[in-house]
Amino acid sequence: MSIVLATTLSLSLNAQNIWLGGAPGQETEWNNPRNWSAFRAPGPDDLVIIPNTDSRGGFYPVINNKVEPVYFLEVQDNAHLTITQHGELIIDGTGKIEDGLLLLGTIHQTEQIKVVGSSSKMIAWSVKNGKESNVLAYDQRH
Repeated sequence: MSIVLATTLSLSLNAQNIWLGGAPGQETEWNNPRNWSAFRAPGPDDLVIIPNTDSRGGFYPVINNKVEPVYFLEVQDNAHLTITQHGELIIDGTGKIEDGLLLLGTIHQTEQIKVVGSSSKMIAWSVKNGKESNVLAYDQRH
């Protein structure tokens, strides 16, 4: 029984949480559990994926306040994430095998995105319309 429990716990610690968007009345709200495949807002143990949702109404996440840190964020091609003036997103993969940011789409922001970790980070982003996202990377070993 403890082996099964440990396996279940291990699987839940590194979960993918994929943006769905479109929850009635809160179509773009990051913190609305109905906008996510895991039926909860992302947290520290989540690998977050934001896909292109144009075929499902084009609802993309907006972060209007401080949200729980995540350990990995992937914004896929032709997708986008908006972080408003009072929004805050920290990507903290401390102690994880893979941590960082993969940005193939666009992040619209007025504040910085912080990437914190103790392992080798993967940080990659593309330049859209001549503008580059403001990403700060920290290494907690220093």
